[in-house]
Amino acid sequence: MQGIRLHKPAMTSQVPLALPTSLPTIIFQQPFIYQLPDNTAGQARVGRASASQPTPVVRQPIPIPILPKIPIPILPNIQPKTLEESSTRSQFYYMKRKVTDEEATGMQRKQYKRFKPIKCGKCGQERIAQTHKQYYGNWWCKATAVTSFEKWEEDFKQKGYNKKKIL
Repeated sequence: MQGIRLHKPAMTSQVPLALPTSLPTIIFQQPFIYQLPDNTAGQARVGRASASQPTPVVRQPIPIPILPKIPIPILPNIQPKTLEESSTRSQFYYMKRKVTDEEATGMQRKQYKRFKPIKCGKCGQERIAQTHKQYYGNWWCKATAVTSFEKWEEDFKQKGYNKKKIL
C-alpha cells in the first residue's frame, strides 16, 4: 500500500445524541427517621448462672441381648504353604524365570547380604556406641581423636553448636 493515502474514518457520529433523561422524583408522605439502638456499653454481665436449673440427664443402660453359645469347631493343624503357593502370580513367575536362567547358564545368582554395619569414615571400624559418639551431626571417633569426648564436645559448644538452628 505504498503511495496510497487512506482516509481515516471520523470519530464522530452523523446522528446527534438524544437528550439525557432524569430519574423520576418520588415524594414521600412522611420523612423517614432512623431510630438508633440504645447504647449498652459496659452493661454486660459475665458468669451469672441462669435462674432456671437444667434438668439432669439420666442415662439408661443399653440392654445387650444374650446370644446362645455356639460351639467353635477345632480345625486340624494346617502346615504353612510353600513359597510358590503363598506368593503372588508375578512373584511366582519372577522366581520361575530366575531359576530357569540359573539352570540354563549354570551360574547361581549372587546372594546379597541385606544388612551392612555402618562404618566410621575416619577409622574404618563399625560405629558402635562405646567408641563413636555424635554431637549435632559431628562424629567423634575414639581411635582417631586427639582429645577426650568431653573436651571435643566443649569445643563444639564454644563454636555455637549447642543450639538448634532457627530456619
